[in-house]
This record gives sequence, structure tokens and C-alpha cells, in this order.
Amino acid sequence: ATFFVVGNRVDGKTYSGAKAVKYAHSHGNEIAIHGYTHSVYYHNCEEDRYKRELSNTLDAIKDVVPNAKVRLMRPIGGNITDARVQSCPYSVIMWSVDSEDWKYKGRGENGELAEQNVNTIVNNVMSKVKSGDIILMHDIYENTYEATKIILKRLHDEGYDVVSVSELLGNVRAGEKYSRLDSKS
Repeated sequence: ATFFVVGNRVDGKTYSGAKAVKYAHSHGNEIAIHGYTHSVYYHNCEEDRYKRELSNTLDAIKDVVPNAKVRLMRPIGGNITDARVQSCPYSVIMWSVDSEDWKYKGRGENGELAEQNVNTIVNNVMSKVKSGDIILMHDIYENTYEATKIILKRLHDEGYDVVSVSELLGNVRAGEKYSRLDSKS
């Protein structure tokens, strides 16, 4: 998989975030940039703030995993101008399947709501996914974790290979926006 990380969650202030990034990287997962604060949208912020978000996130990643080859960036909320895409020092990655997991993070008192939410996340992915897709999920929700286990098994059972974004897309270029294997936005 590819983990697009929020820098202030891995910069040493949040030990569990740093530990998670180290673990993901050591198990062959790709580490990429999302943003430093997760509160700045790249389509309407000032240029210096945009650049700081990217550079601070890269610094946080490199502090935790110095040998990570960071080549990709996913903008917060998917919002970025065409001009910023073209000048971006990273390949800008979007998604083609949205699990909408952030809508279904809740847990009911008796666990039924959590199970229903997990099933909704699974269905959101499995009803739309096809070869070459990039699936958007968030690693901060327990329901997403449970849904991911089910999704990975089903994808495997259906003959899919789950790979990092770089493995899927191959030779991507900085200043280009991608949303799936066969399309450049």
C-alpha cells in the first residue's frame, strides 16, 4: 500500500504515528506526503504555506524513515489547482474509488452500528473497484481497519494484486496528476 502521511502525526510528537510509519515502511509499504497539518487546502492557501506543508511533511517523514523515497503527494481533500500540480515536485495522486470510510467511523453501543459501518465501507469499495483503481481509505479509524481486512481478502479471492501506487502506475512524473493506472488527469 501507499500511506500518504500527515506530518504532524509522525514528527516525533506523536510516538504512535512515528512507530506506525516505521512499521509500514519496514514492511514494504510506500510512504508519501499528504500534508503537515491536514488543515490547509492546496487550492486556496498562500504559496509559502503550501510549500511549508510539503517540506515540513517531507522533513517529518525523513526524520522517522531516512531512506524513504518520497515521490508522491495526495492533496488534502483532493483540492489543488492545475498550476500547483504542474509546479509540484511530486506526482500528485488522486483516487478512483472512495471508500467514504470517514463517514462510517462510528461505533454503536452494542457493536451493530460498527458492523454495519464496516460492511458499508466494504461495499463502497467492492461495488466499484476494477483493475487499475486507486482506493482511498484512512488508517486512523478502527472501522477502516476492520473493513480493510475484509477488502484485502476479497480482492485477493477475486484475483487482484494489491500494490503501492508507484508499483501500480510505474514511471510517474512530478508535476502530473494521476487517479488510476490508465489515466492522467
